[in-house]
Amino acid sequence: AIQWQNDHRAYLREARRKQVPIVQYHYQSAGSLFDRHRYQKGACVLKMLRSTLGDEAFFQGISRYLHQHEYQPVEHHDLRLALEAVSGKDLKWFFDQWFRSPGHPVLDIRQVYDSAQQRVNLIVRQQQDTTTKPVYRLPLTVDVHHGGGKVTTHQVEVTDALDTLRFQAAERPQLLNFDAEKVLL
Repeated sequence: AIQWQNDHRAYLREARRKQVPIVQYHYQSAGSLFDRHRYQKGACVLKMLRSTLGDEAFFQGISRYLHQHEYQPVEHHDLRLALEAVSGKDLKWFFDQWFRSPGHPVLDIRQVYDSAQQRVNLIVRQQQDTTTKPVYRLPLTVDVHHGGGKVTTHQVEVTDALDTLRFQAAERPQLLNFDAEKVLL
């Protein structure tokens, strides 16, 4: 967890001055490929991919990828195809937004409790410049902490620039833990 936090911070520091895709075909020098976008952001993206697929499918897919392409040149879509074959999931959206697009989501998250509906609304606004960066599809976990130590866990997906996630709550929650697994970049 500490290594992920260090990778996360290192990438975000570099992202203040430049934002480029992890996968680039045109670059000024070979040395420019050894940056925090390829390594630290890449590590964070792989952690999100592992969370999205689950450990079993992720590691089976990595094994398949390594064995199929042993001693061969590869491209990022070879990894995608191996993971899709094992998981049965379409991952083109994930690879397009995280490997082929620059930047990362910038989120504004607000919570509104509706006592009449006994519901808490979590309003998520993606604030990144969507003329050069995608509107991200973000599968994640939200933990709702109710009174008496009760916690309900919800697997959700943010898909729009402005999304509202709704959770039942008889009273105002003590805490809403957005991205409870702490995998989102």
